[in-house]
Amino acid sequence: MAGVAALVGLLGILTNNLSTIHIDFGGAESQRLDAVPDVRRIGLHFLATYLDLLLALTVLLAAGVIPNFLRPGISWLYFGRPLDRQAVIVNKVIATAALYSALMVAAALPATLAGMIRYGVFDLRIAQIILIQMFAAAIWLAIVSALGVFFRSAVKVIPICLGLIAIQVVIANRHMLSRLFDSSAIDWILNAVAWVTPGTNDLSDAAHCLAEGGSPALGWPIGSSLLFALVLIYSALQSVKRRDL
Repeated sequence: MAGVAALVGLLGILTNNLSTIHIDFGGAESQRLDAVPDVRRIGLHFLATYLDLLLALTVLLAAGVIPNFLRPGISWLYFGRPLDRQAVIVNKVIATAALYSALMVAAALPATLAGMIRYGVFDLRIAQIILIQMFAAAIWLAIVSALGVFFRSAVKVIPICLGLIAIQVVIANRHMLSRLFDSSAIDWILNAVAWVTPGTNDLSDAAHCLAEGGSPALGWPIGSSLLFALVLIYSALQSVKRRDL
């Protein structure tokens, strides 16, 4: 939460500084900086980056939800009764993903609305960026929840998530690495890993592409991320059937 407060404060400082800048056209101060397209672009990039940071904080905060839920004393309250174990886990995963994704967006809204009101910028891309990042958050929260079912420990879940993020960074730069090493084997390995890992990094890139005024291709990152999360959750549910809680 301290990080969120710091980022909100940073936006406030940026807002106050930008409001004092004027542009002179032909010797007359005819327009404020908010009329310049670059300000809108910078603001949209700031929003996308801000949501990236909030997503990381959200994942860290949610890492212990499922492990705590599956502690012997807690899980017995649910699973000691005639309830469907898998249904309970699915409901908990959905509730966790929905709640923490909503909290992430709620944390971003005050700063976003402040910028929109201050500069009179009402751009459809703001909603699109928020929706993309909210979907990415839901995917990550589903992944974290599934890992929590497997490992029952936030201490184990967080390093695995960091490892997934590191892999995605490498995959995002695979074309540069292929040229650097000039190896068909490395190129094949990187492409194979790209096919079996979630495309959440591509979702972040899509948000920044929207900030630049582009039209990102969302089919592959959405499809691969959703498939990865569903397969992981299904595997976690199967493990629940075979393990004592």
